[in-house]
Formats: sequence, structure tokens, C-alpha cells
Amino acid sequence: MSTSLLWIRNDLRIDDNPALDLALEQGCHQAVFFVTPHQWQQHDVADIKQDFILRHAKLLQFQLKQVGVQLQIIEVENYAEQVVLLQRYCEKHQIKQIFANKELELNEIERDRELISSGINLTLTQADTILPLGAVLNKQGLMFKVFTPYKKAWLKQFSITPFHIKPAMTTLPAYVEDHNVGRSANWPLSDHYLVNFFPQFLQHKIANYDEERDFPALPATSRVSPYLAIGAISVKRLVHQLMINQSQPNFSIEFGLESIGEQTWLSELIWREFYRNLLFHYPNLIKGKSFVEKYDNLLWPDHHELFLKWCDGKTGFPIIDAAMRQLKQIGWMHNRLRMVVASFLTKNLLVNW
Repeated sequence: MSTSLLWIRNDLRIDDNPALDLALEQGCHQAVFFVTPHQWQQHDVADIKQDFILRHAKLLQFQLKQVGVQLQIIEVENYAEQVVLLQRYCEKHQIKQIFANKELELNEIERDRELISSGINLTLTQADTILPLGAVLNKQGLMFKVFTPYKKAWLKQFSITPFHIKPAMTTLPAYVEDHNVGRSANWPLSDHYLVNFFPQFLQHKIANYDEERDFPALPATSRVSPYLAIGAISVKRLVHQLMINQSQPNFSIEFGLESIGEQTWLSELIWREFYRNLLFHYPNLIKGKSFVEKYDNLLWPDHHELFLKWCDGKTGFPIIDAAMRQLKQIGWMHNRLRMVVASFLTKNLLVNW
């Protein structure tokens, strides 16, 4: 009987999952994933995202079974109940160590601290970024506050950092999904995305990504953001596939990408790294504080009715309204439009972000 437990959180994948790798090395055969409807409601997690999470939890349950790990999907109300249940689980099954991947958000950090303070041996690994959190700093040893110099430093650091990723598990049997899927049915599961959609993007779309991504009517983006948001796909796997697409697995990513489109798409992943590191270095951002402190006491007009019109796509500005209607209908918004609607909300409607 194994005395270790794998705790799946925002890392719903079998590929490039450091916590899973460590757990398997320790002979782990048990894993848990918590469904937390009340906590999700508190965090405004949309129904379509909840459905997407549950579908991938079932996929992972099937995949883990193939490598000898039984994943239990357990419903609890909130994070506090997770702590209590894990304490009981460890006592009942004589679990001496829990493996999990680190999460950056405030409630998740507090939950993990509470669990550790209760005496549970929780081993946390990093799984959500290409380079380790905190690896890219300015000359003063601080986190960058502007993206462009961060990107330059990131590329330099990446060029001297060995890039390691295990081969993807391609020998697993195919997963047949229940046809009775919910709101996220139009989004294929991650295994299908990586085998079918993403290679098509690399072969036929990425070369022109820098230009065509600026036209929201064109299907020119990778549409990978929902998968990254729930940890269903590894961002390192995406970079590795980008390298393979160049037929130069060991090339310098700073100079080796053939097209501006490829460089621009990589830059989007680096943007993601930038913001993940901002959360890591500046936890006040998670608490609703302004990045520039002098704006913390900014007086926002009370424009709740404008906020509601923005939400419903009824502002009278066609590009804004089309973007918001797209979000409401399919749960996703085009990359360029995310910036447009956010800027419009704060700069034009003067609604408190």
C-alpha cells in the first residue's frame, strides 16, 4: 500500500505534470480531484468553464488508470472542506506525503498553508510556466514592471536554460467521451486538440499570425487559452511543438524562429509568463490592489448601468458589443478583442476594473 497521494488541482493533464512524475516515482496509486461548486461560484467561474473542467477531470481519470493511479473525483463546498477532507483521508489511508503542483492565487495559497500547518507533508512543484517562477529578474534582482525588457531578459534566460520535457504519452488508449456533454461541447478535449487542431495551426496559420490575429473575423489564433487556463495542456509542450515544427529541437529560440508570425505567437506565451510572475512577485494584485499604488484611491464614477450594458453587448459600439456577445455565446473571446473591451470598460466607461 502506497503512503503517498497525488492531489490534482489546476493541472488536469497527464503530460508534463511534475507532481504526477514525483508521485509515480514514490509508487503512488491514489489521486484526488475536488469539485468545489460553492468556491467556483465565489470566484465567478462560468458554467461553461465548470463543464470544461469536469470533462477534463474524467479524461484524466481514464488516463491515470492506464498508469496504475486511481483518481477519485470528490465534490466539496469550498477550500476549507478540502483541508478537512484531506486530513481525514491521510489519517484513514496512512498517507505520509501529498504531491501537488503549486497554485499562485490567494485563496489557494492560504489553503495550502493551512494544510501544511496542520502537519500534512505537502510537496509542491511548479508546472504552469516555461521558465521557473522568479527566474527572470532585472539587474537589481527585482521583477520587471514593463513587458518589453522582461521579454528580452526572458529570451536571454531561455537561451541558456536547458529545456527538458518528457516525451508525450502516445501509447495510451483513446478516450471515448460521453456524448451527453454540456456547455463546452464545442471545445474538444485536450488530447484531441493536441493531435488535430494544434498541428494544423502550426502548419497553416502560425506563419501569418502576426498580421491575421489583428482581424477578429478570421480564425487565425491558436485558441489554446481555455486549455492553459485549467492546466489541461502544458505550456512547455506548446513550446516544444513549436521547436519540432522548426525541425531544430535545439535551436536558439531567440533567433531560430523563421517567421515573424512564430515569434509573435511565442511572444504571447511570454506575455502569459510575465503576468504569472507578476502574481508571484506582487501578491497584492490578487487582492484587487492597483499595480501602481497611487491609483489605489482613485474615485470611480458609479456607472453600474453602463457596466451591465457592457456585459450584455449593448453599448452601441459594434466592435465592443460583438466581442461581448461572442463571450456570452461560446465562453471565449478573440485575443485582440480581450484588450479592446477591457480598455473600453476602464478608459471609456470609467468602470472600476
